[in-house]
Amino acid sequence: MQANRKFIFSIVMPIYNVEKYLEEALLSIINQTLPFINNIQLVLVNDGSTDNSDNICKKYKALYPNNIIYIAKENEGVSSARNAGLKFATGKYINFMDSDDYFSKNALIKVKEFFDKHKNKTDVVAINIINFEKGEGSWINKDYFKNTQLIDLNIESNFMQTSVCSSFIKNKIAKKYKFDNEIKLHEDSHYLYRIFCGKPFCGVISDKNEDAVYWHRVREDGTSATQNIKHKTNILNTTKKVFAELVKYYIKKHKKLPDFIQTFLILEFNYYVINNILKYEFTPMEKKELEENIKYILDNINNRNILHHFVLSEEQKEKIIKVKDNTLELFNSERNS
Repeated sequence: MQANRKFIFSIVMPIYNVEKYLEEALLSIINQTLPFINNIQLVLVNDGSTDNSDNICKKYKALYPNNIIYIAKENEGVSSARNAGLKFATGKYINFMDSDDYFSKNALIKVKEFFDKHKNKTDVVAINIINFEKGEGSWINKDYFKNTQLIDLNIESNFMQTSVCSSFIKNKIAKKYKFDNEIKLHEDSHYLYRIFCGKPFCGVISDKNEDAVYWHRVREDGTSATQNIKHKTNILNTTKKVFAELVKYYIKKHKKLPDFIQTFLILEFNYYVINNILKYEFTPMEKKELEENIKYILDNINNRNILHHFVLSEEQKEKIIKVKDNTLELFNSERNS
């Protein structure tokens, strides 16, 4: 029985209308230099696709019945799909790959070697993310992936790992947490940073020669979920359910907000909230809730971390300081056209 197989990796893959890309994603796992048959489990979760994704999943399930679990469910979103697949993941390490992306061929063997070497020092190992198709280039952490290393987040507070797609997590730790079905944006951050709360270390693998890379497709047609995420509901939801909840979670556990969480919140708060809030009209109740959550978040972030942020411009830093002093600054500026 498959349940008794001792896999090294379980790849949980949510699937929704990706017939154009799905086989490329699957083959990037099947053709890893780490032999697929004995080492890798694929948990495919079809989240209500209406295209040919179902037939593609069934084709590969038939080819590799001992390695692939196939779940077909009604459409409820990526968090629900990941949670459904997580229940069946038996591998020593778990990853949540998107079904329109792919791994470089040596990615899994490199991750395994890191975990083998560092044993109990970290619960999470990450590989670099490189965009392709549209908007090519590495994500914000690219310099950290020049060398394979173990990062102490309390020392390297500028390091941010916000993608579960490029992360590999120990099974017991991964299953300790769940994705929040109500979160449509930053569900990865909400999940990963609760893990880092317990053990603030992250392994990273060098992307030299592109041996260990997560290739992230930014679709030319703009149809992926991450390309359609900035709207009023997500600003309200993310501010409350991700940013404010992470502050509460860390303060409850550690009585204060560590610098690496502050660095993450400053950047994402600027990008998703300040840069977009003036594009929408809020009801008085929505505005009141938003102001309360913003005040709570910024009251727990010190000015030093804002002023010394490694990404933001001086103008952006000044804006956040003003909002921290008076949340009405967010709504008093001249409205964007």
